[in-house]
Amino acid sequence: MALEKKSSKENKQNLLEINLRKERNKRRKAEKKLREIERQYRLVFDYAPYGLMRINKEGVIVEANVQVAKIFGLRISECLGKHFSIFNYLMPKKTFSFISKRFKKRMKGEQTISLYGLQMRDVKGNILDLEINVKVIKEGKRIKGELVVIRDITEQKRIERELKESEERFRTFIETASDLMHIADENGDFIYVNQAMAKALGYTKKEMIGMHITNILSPEVLEKRFKNNLKKLIKKGEINIETVWVTKRGRKIYVEGKVVAVYDNKGNFMGSRAIFRDVTKRKRTEEKIKKFYKALEEKTETLEETKASLEIKVRARTKELRELAESLERQVKERTRELQERVEELAKTKAELELKIREMERFHKMTMGREERILELKKRIKELESKLKRAHIKEEY
Repeated sequence: MALEKKSSKENKQNLLEINLRKERNKRRKAEKKLREIERQYRLVFDYAPYGLMRINKEGVIVEANVQVAKIFGLRISECLGKHFSIFNYLMPKKTFSFISKRFKKRMKGEQTISLYGLQMRDVKGNILDLEINVKVIKEGKRIKGELVVIRDITEQKRIERELKESEERFRTFIETASDLMHIADENGDFIYVNQAMAKALGYTKKEMIGMHITNILSPEVLEKRFKNNLKKLIKKGEINIETVWVTKRGRKIYVEGKVVAVYDNKGNFMGSRAIFRDVTKRKRTEEKIKKFYKALEEKTETLEETKASLEIKVRARTKELRELAESLERQVKERTRELQERVEELAKTKAELELKIREMERFHKMTMGREERILELKKRIKELESKLKRAHIKEEY
């Protein structure tokens, strides 16, 4: 009996030792796991890319990582054990009042905004854009404090502002541009058109949003070219095209431009962007030029035919004139011969006349002295008669 009791006691002691070893092993594993969790927590907390602060219920900063110090230009030692009001000089009074009121409400268990943005300054006075996310820490139902996550989004905000300004400049540019611009989705519906395009087609921008691109294409383009152009666009990514649009009133306008396809990350076609120019005046001028050249070609053909006809007539007339010239030449020769004979006769007559003239001149010379003497005698007779008359008168008295 004594041996049995001794053996039973030993067994109980052994079993107790085994249980104790198991408990110690469990505790060691739990402690190891807890240390690992603590290590991971410290890694996450200390090396997080954003600022982390743990604040107790009284508002005292219990923990803060290096990112908090980096954001505000402080040392961690300047933050730990201090009330979060140490940051009040880095923000406007209204902002600090906003933060304080909401902290008090959360510590009372009231619901408040947990994610918000605000502006603060670092110790150098640089303006910071911050995103604050607050998580209340509880043990059971008891509120112990809160974890504050601070993300410095200054650069992000700067990029957003620049992007917005760029978008505004781009929007201003496309809205004031004379070129016709639009954006269409994968179904071909307009999701954006600029003012120039809406005006050219006679619609308002509101009327065109949601309109399918085929609604502005001319029937011949829609029937013959639209599907092929769409296939080329999806395959090549961009195309240069000339097409014909129809305005709200049914008038055709000719346009030319470039269409660029838009794809998602997987390469799926998501729509298109396009810029066109109204070339209606140029096209109409080209058509007038074509008509002019066609008429010119017809006139040229008519002129060629007329030229050929005239050449035939000219050749016939030339032949007639040649024959006439030959006839005239013969007549001239005959007339010349007759004239030469007449000249010879006239020369002979001239010689005879000259001879007679010379004879008359000799006779004139012979008679000219006699006439003078007769005249003198007549004059003398008149003088004598005058004297006789005067003498006769005197005798009468």
